[in-house]
Amino acid sequence: FFFKQKTAYEMQRGLVGSEMCIRDRVQGTLLEISKNNVQIKSLAAEYAKAALEKEEKKLNADMSEIISANDKARDVIQKGFEDMDEDIKRTTEDEPKEEKKEGDKDQVKEAKLDPPELRMKRQLKSSLIIKFQEILKQTNEAQAEYKKSEQNKIKRRLKMVKHNNTEQQ
Repeated sequence: FFFKQKTAYEMQRGLVGSEMCIRDRVQGTLLEISKNNVQIKSLAAEYAKAALEKEEKKLNADMSEIISANDKARDVIQKGFEDMDEDIKRTTEDEPKEEKKEGDKDQVKEAKLDPPELRMKRQLKSSLIIKFQEILKQTNEAQAEYKKSEQNKIKRRLKMVKHNNTEQQ
């Protein structure tokens, strides 16, 4: 009988599994929002070309569905960030406290640093938050583009009805 020693990765796989699950859920949801942003831009282009009120209503309904899906996706991401916070908190509580020796400056310096696992979790959350912010910015820009498309269409219609109308009218 041979005994195979487990590697550090195999021993910590359970810890890594939950982190990967949260990360994958958040990344998948971010991808979903990005795809929705592409759809919003496409709807804006279609809206500008729509000739019938029926088409416009359909596009507005589609837009509402996408916005609703993005709102749900934001909730999923928020829950993912909360789960990450809990995981970081558990890791912080589980870390053994190092004793500081007055004579050893290196050990005192080491005790002030976060353990690698904790740094990795915090960095992962930070990078996902940055990505989330970028995608939310893109979402806002896409929705603003759609709204501008609506406004331009209204302006064109007003000009056809009355040539003397101002923008406020």
